[in-house]
Amino acid sequence: MNLEIDYKKLAKWLVPIPLLGKRILAFINATVFELKVIYNAMLKQRDNFKYYLSITPQVCYLQKMLNDRYDYFDRRITIDDGQSFDALYVYQKLENKPVFLFQKSENQTPVYLYKKNETGNDADDFVVNVPVAVLFDEPEMKALINTFKLAGTVYSIEIKN
Repeated sequence: MNLEIDYKKLAKWLVPIPLLGKRILAFINATVFELKVIYNAMLKQRDNFKYYLSITPQVCYLQKMLNDRYDYFDRRITIDDGQSFDALYVYQKLENKPVFLFQKSENQTPVYLYKKNETGNDADDFVVNVPVAVLFDEPEMKALINTFKLAGTVYSIEIKN
């Protein structure tokens, strides 16, 4: 759909021929100028809406949107699946449920401790990896992601080297 309107031509066409003169045409062009400014702002807003309507919760589109906003040329921002691990509970001595933690030199089966967002129901559904070199405002990035992500999905932003 083409919305291009040449307001100079339109104004010239709508003025009756006997009234056409340089002064009248200059006056009409001066009055139409503000209309052209508003029209161009509307076209710009329309293009913004079309762009935002093209973004979906799919990973490729979220990644595209973040790279368009923060890393347009190098496109280094990536989105990976979150990892979920079984929770390991560390008990107090009085609870009498020991979990033994060993030193590396003891050659025992390793026991890993995970952050809360890596275990169980609180695990991240996806992780946004942002290189250190990319300048971004975290609240703004979170607002953008929250706008387009699926409801109920959990994510985290990690800064990578």
